[in-house]
Amino acid sequence: VLTVQGKIDSTAVANDTVLIGLDMAGTVNFDARGTQSANTINTGSGNGATPASVVSANTLTVRTGALRVTTQATPPATTYAPGTNGVVLAKVQFDASASAEDLKVSQFKIKDTTNGTAKTIDIQNITLLVDKDGDSGNNAGTDVALSNTQSGTDSGAGNDETFTFNLSGDDQFVVKAGKSLIITVKGNLAGGGTVGSHTFATAVADDVTATGVVTNTQVAEVIDTAAGQAQ
Repeated sequence: VLTVQGKIDSTAVANDTVLIGLDMAGTVNFDARGTQSANTINTGSGNGATPASVVSANTLTVRTGALRVTTQATPPATTYAPGTNGVVLAKVQFDASASAEDLKVSQFKIKDTTNGTAKTIDIQNITLLVDKDGDSGNNAGTDVALSNTQSGTDSGAGNDETFTFNLSGDDQFVVKAGKSLIITVKGNLAGGGTVGSHTFATAVADDVTATGVVTNTQVAEVIDTAAGQAQ
């Protein structure tokens, strides 16, 4: 068995193809000899190595890292009392079904859009829960709370705030190639918080930073404009 290996150049783009072939009709393409007799095995004729033609491997297609990020319509709009802890603020899907490699996420942003007299400072201890096995669809993993947490700081009524999670160490998580991962965003409602709604969503192009686990190439994510539900 002859194995041919190589490195895909960094200039390759999605859907480029690679085809490797060995021209058995060429008499100078390789030197083959019998292990016992040391006699030359001829190429390019019917009396030696066959077939006397080009032998090609399967066509390989270049695929790049790909990630689609969507804020889901769940949980539904719900009313909570001030002082309630562990409220599900949003669920965000990381879809790597079209990716050629596993993707590591190192930054995640989510925006709290307020309505009425709501204040972002009333949302505290915002936490991300992630299935660290990289696939929410296999029912094998358990959601784990990341150590990086954020809290609202704006006391102005009706002002919005974006929360940035810079992930490092064990907080960085991987989305497996061909799989999808659901990130659950939870938070605590401050006691005596003001009346109004908070809608959490990830909807801006640079809200997520992800790189290929093997290539370390940053992925240009597709961010869907779907918004979460008011809480």
